[in-house]
Parts: sequence; structure tokens; C-alpha cells
Amino acid sequence: MSIEKQLLIDYKTKLNKAVSLLSEMVCQADEDTPGEYRTRHFRECMDECIDFVNDCRANDEVRVR
Repeated sequence: MSIEKQLLIDYKTKLNKAVSLLSEMVCQADEDTPGEYRTRHFRECMDECIDFVNDCRANDEVRVR
């Protein structure tokens, strides 16, 4: 196997792990933080994270905002 192919597999594995961890963290933050205590920044960041996770899972393409 070429070094390029091995690096691509390693990158994809690490990206999948990062997306999985981000998804879990967003779920926990959503459950642990009542809506009335969320700042605008918190809500916007959560929305961006959810979009990122969904994009990665849907088609491996990430939207640029």
C-alpha cells in the first residue's frame, strides 16, 4: 500500500473519530443546558456543530460559512 493511501486512511479514521466525539459532546451539551440559559453564541455554535456533523455523515463534504 502506498504512503499516500495509508495517510488518507489514517486521516479518514481520525476525522471519523473527531466527528463522533463532537457529536457526543453536542448531544451532552444540548441535554445539560436548558434553553433559557443558552447565549446567542452558544446556540450559533451548537447549530454550526450540528451542521458540520450532519454534513460529514451525509456526504463527506463540509459547508463553509
